[in-house]
Amino acid sequence: MRMNDHCRRAVFTGLLLAACTPCLAAPTKLFPTMEPCAADCLAAQAALQQAADLLSRAKLGEAAKLAEAAAQHMRNSASPRVLLGLILEQQQRPAEAADAYREALAWDPDEPRALAGLERLKAPRFGDIVSQYELQLFRAINDSRRAEGVPALKPHPILTEVARGHSTAMRDLGFFEHNSPKPGEKTPLERFLRCFDHKPRLMGENVARRWTRPQRALDEANVAGTHEQLMASPGHRKNILQPDFVYVGVGIAINPEGDYWVTEVFMAPPPPSSSSSEG
Repeated sequence: MRMNDHCRRAVFTGLLLAACTPCLAAPTKLFPTMEPCAADCLAAQAALQQAADLLSRAKLGEAAKLAEAAAQHMRNSASPRVLLGLILEQQQRPAEAADAYREALAWDPDEPRALAGLERLKAPRFGDIVSQYELQLFRAINDSRRAEGVPALKPHPILTEVARGHSTAMRDLGFFEHNSPKPGEKTPLERFLRCFDHKPRLMGENVARRWTRPQRALDEANVAGTHEQLMASPGHRKNILQPDFVYVGVGIAINPEGDYWVTEVFMAPPPPSSSSSEG
């Protein structure tokens, strides 16, 4: 779409990097993508039922493993994530339980058991800790992934803060690129490691900005246009549709005139056997 340079500007740049593997061309399939077939769905339903039974008998470790396995096959279902949240609550792991409930609400915003779980934990919904436009971009990313048969990404509040920090720095310091002049936050990996105590297996970053005169740029239509233009760019599209990514954080900064800056941070965590934990 062509735009009049005097009234509207939109700029994009994207970066994909392997933080722990030297070659991206053949990434290790630590998180294989699978299209669920009928047999997979039946197996996932059975695992979910077994996990619920184990929870009722207080066999929490086994129940958690089965709920996580069911979630891998029932990628767009709230049910295994709700069950996992209940198990994590019983294990006295409230932060992880809240994340599981938020993931459930990403698939079903009105899921009553997930809403009740967050209320018990006095934890905010994901939609309550991001702006409507950040949530719009998150949903657009997953809509595009589903349309291409790629597993949906999980929302990650800490990645959201990493993304917001870079968008804010671009706005306040007057630059537009992946490398930042802020000390200790020059590269995407440095910004990531300020909030996490481990390197990701794989991460990527998209950045965009838009301004409109005399109207304010930040509105639903322009944000939708930002996603469409990112999808039209091969590099950004590759980040959005990368099947090995597991989590995403979207951060938007705005100035008083309504111009906005966007950062999307994509991440695949280390292998499950890693002893490090997310910060």
